[in-house]
Amino acid sequence: MPYPLAKLAYGLRCRLSDLASRSERYRFQIAAGSISICPPMLQHVRYLYGYYFDFSPPNLEVLEYSDRVARSGDSNEKNPVYFVSSKATFLNANIQVLTPHVFANFYIKFVYRAEIISCNIAKPFFHTLAKRTYRFIRSFKIWGSSHNKSKLSFDDLLNAFPHTRYVKANFVFLSNSWISEIIQCKSTTILELILLVRADQISPFTAEEILNLLKVSF
Repeated sequence: MPYPLAKLAYGLRCRLSDLASRSERYRFQIAAGSISICPPMLQHVRYLYGYYFDFSPPNLEVLEYSDRVARSGDSNEKNPVYFVSSKATFLNANIQVLTPHVFANFYIKFVYRAEIISCNIAKPFFHTLAKRTYRFIRSFKIWGSSHNKSKLSFDDLLNAFPHTRYVKANFVFLSNSWISEIIQCKSTTILELILLVRADQISPFTAEEILNLLKVSF
């Protein structure tokens, strides 16, 4: 239900528009149900399939899978909000770089798929990423790397993203209790799980544990 933001004093609405980022200004318009919340700066939106957020040093680069579209710190207010409608990829990210400033010009509420490459996949990372993406992501493809030994905890992933249905993990270290973590997460039903890992990245398990996993989770 729209909130009557347009009934606020004109000067206050103008000040909110001045202080807001592009993404925040767009959300004001959505909340108000009207473009009049942000005079005289109507916030336009550009709908695109997906983006690639590369946090590799020294500078963040954001690419539309083939063409670079933005850089961190771009403050040209003539540019639209980039509405990421399907997929987002995050490379070499950690909790320190997932700041609100990075996503100020992006609206990623309805991203369905996420690809996580060489990121520090600890609990704070998933918690912060969930806040930036509104916890909507259903499908994850997670890639490890030779220099990143952080372990994938399904408890952390599924609690942060309760709508998760598909997970593919490639060359990622798994937590020792990954099977029980999936079984015990009652709020999430995984429909597809693909694990491509080395022997040193996964702890031994029994056929009985796998059968229990299949009975409960799939």
